[in-house]
Amino acid sequence: MHKLGVIVPYRNREKQLKLFLKEIKDYLDKSLEYEYCIIVVDQIDKKKFNRGKLLNIGFLEAIKRGCDYVVFHDVDMLPVECDYTYSDKPLQLANHFISDGDFNRSIQRNYFGGVTLFSVKDFQLINGYSNRYKGWGFEDDDLLLRCRELNLNLENESYRTVNIDKRAMYFSGKKSFIKIENKYRTVRPYSYLVTFFPDVIDCDPSEITDEFAIFGIPGHDLNLSFNSFSRYKFELFLKDNTPVSITSDFIPNLPLQVSININPKLNRAQYFINGKEVGTKYWGNRALRLYEEEPYLYLGVADPTRNKKQKYFKGYISNFGIINGELSLEEIRKLFMSDPNKPLNETNDFIKDRWYAYFDSINFSKLKNKLIDTSGGCNDGEIHNVSTKYLTTSKVSRLKFPYRRKGVYKLLKHSEGGYVDGYWKDWSSRENQLRYYRLTNSGSSNYSKDGLSTCKYRSNIKIQEDNYIKIDALT
Repeated sequence: MHKLGVIVPYRNREKQLKLFLKEIKDYLDKSLEYEYCIIVVDQIDKKKFNRGKLLNIGFLEAIKRGCDYVVFHDVDMLPVECDYTYSDKPLQLANHFISDGDFNRSIQRNYFGGVTLFSVKDFQLINGYSNRYKGWGFEDDDLLLRCRELNLNLENESYRTVNIDKRAMYFSGKKSFIKIENKYRTVRPYSYLVTFFPDVIDCDPSEITDEFAIFGIPGHDLNLSFNSFSRYKFELFLKDNTPVSITSDFIPNLPLQVSININPKLNRAQYFINGKEVGTKYWGNRALRLYEEEPYLYLGVADPTRNKKQKYFKGYISNFGIINGELSLEEIRKLFMSDPNKPLNETNDFIKDRWYAYFDSINFSKLKNKLIDTSGGCNDGEIHNVSTKYLTTSKVSRLKFPYRRKGVYKLLKHSEGGYVDGYWKDWSSRENQLRYYRLTNSGSSNYSKDGLSTCKYRSNIKIQEDNYIKIDALT
């Protein structure tokens, strides 16, 4: 017979805690046949809230009470329809939400927070959470990193990607771009197509956040970019400077082919990644900004001439094209399924005569310092600190994510942390992000030197009654 420890990190939410304890006890008493205990760890010092360390403290207390598995549980999530029974693999349980008024939450595929379940054995194997993420965020990203590194039982998810096997243009992320004269009219329907593979994300500690442009037209930028949350955005502006943007959900670091339709007649933009639609946006009767007034279009950056937020890209670009008229969904899928190692303007007859511009890494000439336009438009790109490197990718990429056991939870309203309305609510969250990417890029989570084995704290039991323990903790 198993014993469950429900561990709750807590500070200064008395009303929510009172409601949570009532709801969780009622739910477990009705649905769970095992013995359980609820351990609330209250951080009573004035340091930044340290969710990971509080959960480590609660886990160490759960072991003392004979628990063989644990659920790490945020206090603002009330169980509605969920399963707290034992599992021999890590599970993410909170993935469907009932909002509290206008307060809601959306989650990405890599989300490993909220309510998660671990066997004691697995959690000890990864040495628990890191103790070093202070303030809001990234301790759960670090947890997934540890699970991957220690080969815990995670779900293999397959992604159909672009199968590249050739030399591709490599952009270093610093003063590295290709400059192309912007001769292309934007008053009639047209499409962009680009195939690329980002390198590891290098965050800039001096910036608020990080954004990297695969291509762009400056001014009020028209650009395709991604950020350090691994979300991909296409954005343009109207004449009145209103932005029109479409942003993807979380996408792992994979080879991607992006197609974008822009229709000034229908006032519509459509955005596709790897043959699938990401989203569509309309802008009503307002006029689109005349981007042909800008002299240059760039690959690998949004605008290299400005002092800040140039958005330099680090990674590979295999090809880039501009097409007369919108691409149909069938045409987008055909382009995605075609051989990316051959020039797309030569191997796809259905759009052969529609290219305004086509640039392929095959036609990269370092001797002439040019990227050759093979569309017939004779608008060669000017190379700046770009090289070519051999790139090999597979048709299918497999990545590991937490298994999800469906769980429906009612959300209790609270102030959001992290990145809100274009700024970090607390700079410690940005420091957490920088720390996480340093570990990711190093290839090691540093789990053996940071976790349960190094969790130093002082505590005393404030309340102990039946199956409920409340601990005051100094971190």
